Amino acid sequence: MVAPIDAKAEFEVEGETVTLRFNFQAIALADQHGIDLLNDGFTELRPVQAATLLKCLGAQDQPDWTEDHALAVVVKAPEMVREALISLFTEYGGKAEGNGKRRKAKGK
Repeated sequence: MVAPIDAKAEFEVEGETVTLRFNFQAIALADQHGIDLLNDGFTELRPVQAATLLKCLGAQDQPDWTEDHALAVVVKAPEMVREALISLFTEYGGKAEGNGKRRKAKGK
């Protein structure tokens, strides 16, 4: 059975640990807000869109976050957010690509 992918990244902003997850729930929430995480539809987000994405990725661990909380993190720690996103997508993609061996085609 294929194991579910739940990439996780954490960083600290003003003494608060921010936990982001890249899994089905986060992907579906982002999709509801018009952000397509699986087809590179998020690479050039405006700050409000970035805050919406952060809220979607942080929903499981920060359920009480408002859009204002997420925007504050985007504004106060943009480099940390960028690094966390890179880490999430690398972990998610790396796990997806590395799950098993490919069979050689017959006759080759």
